[in-house]
Amino acid sequence: MAEFILEGEYFDQPEFTPAAESPEAGTENWDSLALSYEAGRQPIIFTLDGGNTKEDLEQLLFLLEHSRKSKPQQEVLQRIREAAKIVSIKADPEQLTDDAWEMLNGVEALVARKLDGIIYDPDTGFHDKNVKQFYRL
Repeated sequence: MAEFILEGEYFDQPEFTPAAESPEAGTENWDSLALSYEAGRQPIIFTLDGGNTKEDLEQLLFLLEHSRKSKPQQEVLQRIREAAKIVSIKADPEQLTDDAWEMLNGVEALVARKLDGIIYDPDTGFHDKNVKQFYRL
């Protein structure tokens, strides 16, 4: 993920914790990656299967199970229940620059394609690996 962000040249001097060159940032089993991209702005935090992900996932499943039944709703439920990895992104939308938004859109698409996954955005719903919306709560 760090490599994708660096190659995209979204930011002048992005800093990663752990460092982008470190083994921790390059493995597929990383825990957390913090991106500091501009002084005075909160970092963007990428987390793999950690943090509040389990509680967030349980709440999301509850909402889905109690939403209108449809083929896309059933697909979302199945995909989430079968998910091997969950990547969460924490960022303050009020602090994000246009470049940060562009980078996040690219990262979401990359992760969904690489993991054959889906993207969930609380504001816009669920998107497939081609970032096409297919279900909204």
